[in-house]
Amino acid sequence: MNQTEHTMKVLFSLIQSEICGKELDEKNLDDLSNETMEQLYKITKSHDIAHLVASALNKQKLLIKDEISQKYQKQWMMAVYRYEKINYELKRVSDILENHGIAFLPLKGSVLRKYYPEPWMRTSCDIDILIHPEDAEKAIGILGEDGFTLQKSTTTYDYQMNSSSGVHLELHFSLKQDASILQAETILEAVWDECELETDKQYQYRMRNEMFLFYHIVHMANHFTYGGCGIRPIIDLWFLTNKMEFDMDKLRSLLLQSNLLEFYDASVELSKVWMENASHSDITLRMEQFILTGGVYGNSSTSALMKAAKGESKIRSFFKLLFLPRANLEVAYPNLKKHPILLPFYQIKRWFRIFNRKKRQRIERMTAARNSVNTNEANQTKILLQDLGLQ
Repeated sequence: MNQTEHTMKVLFSLIQSEICGKELDEKNLDDLSNETMEQLYKITKSHDIAHLVASALNKQKLLIKDEISQKYQKQWMMAVYRYEKINYELKRVSDILENHGIAFLPLKGSVLRKYYPEPWMRTSCDIDILIHPEDAEKAIGILGEDGFTLQKSTTTYDYQMNSSSGVHLELHFSLKQDASILQAETILEAVWDECELETDKQYQYRMRNEMFLFYHIVHMANHFTYGGCGIRPIIDLWFLTNKMEFDMDKLRSLLLQSNLLEFYDASVELSKVWMENASHSDITLRMEQFILTGGVYGNSSTSALMKAAKGESKIRSFFKLLFLPRANLEVAYPNLKKHPILLPFYQIKRWFRIFNRKKRQRIERMTAARNSVNTNEANQTKILLQDLGLQ
């Protein structure tokens, strides 16, 4: 067993003990060298699960006063702090929308965390809420009165806001995303038909369980096909399929309509490998290798691999970085809707805005990553997509 394999064995042993209540096999900790601790920290931090490992290590009295232990402890404390901040702002946003008669539907982490043993264990970077498109202007206005500021954005499915405390809010008016799985769009656009009111609420809704699980798979697949979905969504999936009651026939029907059944089955299989020590199959092993490379939601290297696997040329990749689609450009520059002839002008205007040092370096990094992809890597990734039903 090489160093990486040993580190992964330790990683999932600790996660299982922390969130599944499994007895920790102390044999996995016999050789917990500083090298393993450092590698473990690097992997878990890139996937935003370092706090889980930190808590498990602390229970084993393995966090001392050395530098690496302090890094783990910091991630643990930050996870609890982030949860408290986000939970406070989520309640505040929910109360504001409820009191002003605006129908809303919490999404993603704010719903998922109730299935974890402790809510702080399931971290989130922001708050995601769905509203009806016709309520967007009113919602932005009343949230603005309570300290939320609207951010500059080019997405065609949400408004991005920040609270005075620095919590990011994504106010979705559609579940159709720029990088969506096309076959799922029709189902997701009818999401309000698959919702019901929360108990004792007049305007706060929740998805029926089959739709929530379906949406989770769509979201995972979107990220996977653009660079990787990370470890955390697979852990989420394990909790959803084991802790949530749902109609399997209805779920599989939705997945079949969207060509996502193979991806779902492989992802569930991988969740059992990680959380139940099931044996790897060829497909789960290749999924694991790709996911572990990409971090929380992919990186420039895995994104470049996916572009090459989907047949996107180096030249086309470069031009897509430079030229924003018209629909997205209209979000950034609303005047373009009234005067489409100004499209070239606004493209050039955007170049001046994005070509600051930080964003220029990002474009250079992504271009270099795409240029470095070799044919064999692209072909292997293409085969993975085909085997998962995503190509």
